[in-house]
Amino acid sequence: MTSFRRTRDYTIAARHLVSFLGFIVIPTLVVFILSGFSFRREIIRLTTDQRSGALEQTADSIESGLQELAITGSALMNDRVIASASLAYSLTSSPNERYQQAVLLDSVFNRFFILSRQLGSFFVFFEGVESPYVCRNYAGVDFPLSELNSYRAAGDERPGVLRFVDALGNDSAGSGSFPTVMLVGSPSPSNAKNTGVRSLFLSFVLTDLTDFLHQKNDLSRTNGKYQSISFLVGSGGSILASSDPASAGRSFADVKRDMGAQFLVMEKPVNTPQWTIAEAINLRSLTQRVDTLMLWFFAALGLMLALSLRYNALFYKQIVNPLNEVVREMDTVAKGDFNTRVELSDIPELNRLGSTFNLMVAEIDLLTSEIKAEQRERIKAEIEALRYQLNPHFLCNTLNSIRLMATITKNEAIWKMTCALMSIVEGNLGRDDTVYSLKRELRNLDSYVYVMKVRYGDAFEFFTDVKPSLLALGVPSMILQPLVENAILHGVHGLPRKGSITVAAAVDQSTLRIDVRDNGFGMTTERINEIFAGTPASNRGINRIGLYNVRRRIILLYGKEYGLAVSSYPGEGTVVSLTLPILEVPQEDDGFESARRGDEL
Repeated sequence: MTSFRRTRDYTIAARHLVSFLGFIVIPTLVVFILSGFSFRREIIRLTTDQRSGALEQTADSIESGLQELAITGSALMNDRVIASASLAYSLTSSPNERYQQAVLLDSVFNRFFILSRQLGSFFVFFEGVESPYVCRNYAGVDFPLSELNSYRAAGDERPGVLRFVDALGNDSAGSGSFPTVMLVGSPSPSNAKNTGVRSLFLSFVLTDLTDFLHQKNDLSRTNGKYQSISFLVGSGGSILASSDPASAGRSFADVKRDMGAQFLVMEKPVNTPQWTIAEAINLRSLTQRVDTLMLWFFAALGLMLALSLRYNALFYKQIVNPLNEVVREMDTVAKGDFNTRVELSDIPELNRLGSTFNLMVAEIDLLTSEIKAEQRERIKAEIEALRYQLNPHFLCNTLNSIRLMATITKNEAIWKMTCALMSIVEGNLGRDDTVYSLKRELRNLDSYVYVMKVRYGDAFEFFTDVKPSLLALGVPSMILQPLVENAILHGVHGLPRKGSITVAAAVDQSTLRIDVRDNGFGMTTERINEIFAGTPASNRGINRIGLYNVRRRIILLYGKEYGLAVSSYPGEGTVVSLTLPILEVPQEDDGFESARRGDEL
């Protein structure tokens, strides 16, 4: 018994701990983890939407600037003033004249610099002139002649077309490095004869591109990696420029593979040179605060769990043990020992529980003693009352004696009256669930009607409309007598014309329907509604108590799908309909049948 109680006590504490973990700790952990992941996902989504929109605007701005440079280069290649000055510059051999033509070219190019407000350089190669003409509006580093010759050769490949070089120049000025966009081209052969220009090379600092590559990318490292990196990818897939110098010149696909899932990479195309600008954001830099909060939460959760274990131990010691003591004393009380009492606790609630338990046990002990005394007195009174109760069997025996005396004295009226009353009394001896044949129930009705005719004379006639095939069906004992009684007492009694009562039966599928009809006073719909509504009936009308009991008896025996219904018309009569299941009839009692033989009324 001791080991069992200890196991049960431990189970209470364990259940308390499991409940605490299941309803507080684990749900809190799940909610916080889901919230943390949701916050991370939402931060990434918002950052993606924000940076993707900004990246698209940057791509549009760079695209617009490149198109403007392309248009400018094409215009310069076809400008008449430049063409005339260029032709004179290429044909003259006089230093003085060449200088004058160079001044004219400078004025044209400087006008472009003033209008466009861009930093750049123009390099023009003339036929028959070894060194190119150069015009720039900032102090940039000169390109080596070998590099310029390579650009001139690239321009000669497709005469009449001005195209972007799939690379960036690195002119530098002041304190910063400015990547430059380069275009090369050569006039068509016809224009070359008219202008004397062999090829044209332009190098410009595109402000939007420079800002993109030199934007504040928070280049402080997170876990040894940049937080944000900008890329300009050429048409061949190589990185032309980047805010991370180590990635310049590498394949962009390789760089993305190396970054893996730790970076969020967004790309936007720049269509004119078939370039791509991209930005890679370190996801750790976005979710660092959320991750830190989650670590703090896990630490707090661990502390909470340790405190909960300590709380569970105190709870077990100070609350569970006293409760178990109360349970043990309750088991003692359940065995009938009302002298047990529990010790009071220092905890006010448990002290109140103990006091209430002790008071309850004392009151139960007192009430039990009183109940035992009252029960003895009640049994004594019931035994005394049983002595004065009428025994139905004694009544039947007495009536049988009266019948024999009437036979001896040859008083037929008394004999018939006694037989009819005996039949009624024998029918009432059955239980509520006793099932008789419809034939026997109708014979009991004959006896009852005979008695009522003796009482009221020939004020009514009684008929039955039942096919012989239905007489073997079963009905509850004495179920029709209250209905016929209502028809006599409240239907046809006192009628100025002769009354008529008919009992009819019919079978509808699996249902037996029995109607008790009379041609009496009838009643209104309101009176019918009062029958089962609990409204007191008046002096004339149906006995609602009898009808209520009949319907309640049928429902209790067979269910709510069966029962009793009343329909009536004032001055025409009333129909009470019973709905019963098709019942099997037990074998008729031989004593009853033998008693009935020779006793027909």
